[in-house]
Amino acid sequence: MNKPKILLMPLGIGGEVEERLHGALSVAKRLDAHLRILYTSVSPQSVIPSEIAFMSKKVVEGLHNAFEQHVGVEEQRLKGLFVKACESFSIPVVDNVIADGPSASWLEERGLRSGLVAQFGKVVDMNILARPSSGRPTASFEAAVLETGRPLLLIPRILKSFSLDRVMVSWNCSAESSRSLMLSLPLLQMAGQVIVVSKGICAERNPGPQAICDYLAAHQVKASAKVLPRGKQVYKGETLLACAREFNADLVVMGAYSKKRVQESVFGGVTQYMLAHADMPLFLSH
Repeated sequence: MNKPKILLMPLGIGGEVEERLHGALSVAKRLDAHLRILYTSVSPQSVIPSEIAFMSKKVVEGLHNAFEQHVGVEEQRLKGLFVKACESFSIPVVDNVIADGPSASWLEERGLRSGLVAQFGKVVDMNILARPSSGRPTASFEAAVLETGRPLLLIPRILKSFSLDRVMVSWNCSAESSRSLMLSLPLLQMAGQVIVVSKGICAERNPGPQAICDYLAAHQVKASAKVLPRGKQVYKGETLLACAREFNADLVVMGAYSKKRVQESVFGGVTQYMLAHADMPLFLSH
């Protein structure tokens, strides 16, 4: 299985723009991949109605023009930050993906960000999002995980460097964790040290953590198993994050677990806790 070659990160207004760009470019640099920045903005008509009571058509058009001008200025500002960040990483800005080495490109699209992520996120190898400042799943997060069919790399909003020295795999026998394990193989093959963590009750099922280590060994990944003790409170998000911190993990591979409800999917407690509190990158797949 080949390393991820094309990465996508949506970008809009918000805090830590330079830091988020820095983090995504760090990933592209480490993987020798192409990073596609998707700049999203909305049309003035979606924010300002075409008809407003007690306002003339000319005034409304003026508001639309002012909005367009503001969006254009902000877009140029963010693109300037993008170009500057690429220069600091010695990453070329190109129109098309280059064969060797890291590169980056800038894509501008109008529309709802989550819809654009669902659309453009299907034709990349991996999507990248910064952890939401609210700590709660956003529409873009849900689109990336549930609608693209691609893995998501969730990075801290401030990520100084992306390393694969120590990678922790969370295993709970679910289809989601199995899919994440398979999709993360190219990254695990680059890792310096890999540990497979499972709770006691799962370790008694098949396949258990040792079977996962054997599977990884067949793919040239040397891994060790760690079984967490059984208990009513075990393997909640707090336990998983504490284990990752104890291991000093640079990356946690885990399934993005969700529970189906009428007309929606609600992410499970472990996923939501890690989304809110993890201070290291997460490799997620549904």
